[in-house]
Amino acid sequence: MIRRRSWFGRVLTYLVVIVALSFFLFPIYWLIRTSALSLPQIYSIHVFWFPQTIKNYFAVWAVPGLPADYAHSVIIATVATIATILMAIPVSFSLARLSSRKSAVRYLDSLLLGIALPPIVLIIPFYLIMSSLNLVDTILGLILIEMVFNLPFSVWLTYSFFKDIPLSIEESGIIDGCSRLGAFLRLELPLAVTGLAVAAIFVFILSWNDFLFALVLTRKNAVTAPIAILDLILGTEGGETTPSWALASAAGIWFMLPVAVLTVFMNRYLAKALTLGGVKE
Repeated sequence: MIRRRSWFGRVLTYLVVIVALSFFLFPIYWLIRTSALSLPQIYSIHVFWFPQTIKNYFAVWAVPGLPADYAHSVIIATVATIATILMAIPVSFSLARLSSRKSAVRYLDSLLLGIALPPIVLIIPFYLIMSSLNLVDTILGLILIEMVFNLPFSVWLTYSFFKDIPLSIEESGIIDGCSRLGAFLRLELPLAVTGLAVAAIFVFILSWNDFLFALVLTRKNAVTAPIAILDLILGTEGGETTPSWALASAAGIWFMLPVAVLTVFMNRYLAKALTLGGVKE
């Protein structure tokens, strides 16, 4: 009876996993399938379940303005990630080492408001601020917006990693002749690289996928890839007058690729972050 229940439980688990994977992976499959079809095949009564061509992946880069829009996304996401992490490091370390636990908790609780606040609530004030600073439709304006919204989460995340580093490591470095800054740079910062990498991944993904602020704050000079894909769907990109489903799907695949590659290469840091603190001595 026990073996039968164990066998039934495994089968049920596999079924649940298969259903869940099918639910999440089917849109990606359909995107790949659509990106590899011609326009007549997309509108055909006959359903093509498998890719038919790869020319759309190359043709999409010939759309006027699209390469520049992708370059804008790369610049914005990269610079915003680096700047946000560099700002989060001293803030989170100061909370972990130079303040009392009670004051640190209060400050972190206040950061939760910035994390939980929907961006749509602040879109009008931010537009007015950026307009007064002449930063509407500029790459710098979008970088500043991404930093503002991602910094609270970065501080909240990296704080836990600095807090878990024993104080004795810093003290041993000071005994050996290091200053507090030297002990931080040589001993504690390398130990927190996992948390910094995880925070950088999330900041990059959030900045890369941003749609709302790019839609409201850009017009022509700082259009990002999500807006360019939207223009392909609406039929307003590259002088088209009808939706370019195949090109939009191919552009979506290219848009997903950097995040997928980044996640694969940084997977070990994500695994460490998820298991950190799981075992207590």
